[in-house]
Amino acid sequence: MKVGILIAIAVLVAVLFLITRGKSRAVAADINGVADSIRKVLDSDYMKIDFLTISGGGKDQFVQFSREKDGLMLWWPNVKVQQANIEKLKPVLNAIGYSGTVKTDTDVNAETLANLSYKEYVQLSDGVYANVGHDSGEILELVKRLFTEVFGYYDFDNMKVQLSVIG
Repeated sequence: MKVGILIAIAVLVAVLFLITRGKSRAVAADINGVADSIRKVLDSDYMKIDFLTISGGGKDQFVQFSREKDGLMLWWPNVKVQQANIEKLKPVLNAIGYSGTVKTDTDVNAETLANLSYKEYVQLSDGVYANVGHDSGEILELVKRLFTEVFGYYDFDNMKVQLSVIG
């Protein structure tokens, strides 16, 4: 009986994942399209949009934000293609007024992230999180700065955006 319930839950989760991914495709965007996407996410119900991913030329050139109650949270994952870039990211954030801490032995927990103040970041075992607030113009400037200073990417007319919608 328990095994059957677990299998049913696993199938339901897989179906929901496939449905959600179907609604979430990357689309071409110039810098105005990126700005529109940022505004759209900020204007949305934070319970309905999960992530905004903005990508450049290569598969390792992406910046992603989660939609939180009070704005956007930058999440720079500690994955193979981004690990070297984490050390480039932190000086960029520091240079524009962010302050941060490193807690690499700490797993993600809701309390740590919920307590991040605006313009504060924390490095956890799965990546760097930064509270970037709700000013769409400021977030767009951050995106441009991250792409130029971390990736050396300047082709803002050939980017892609992807909104991951919950449910």
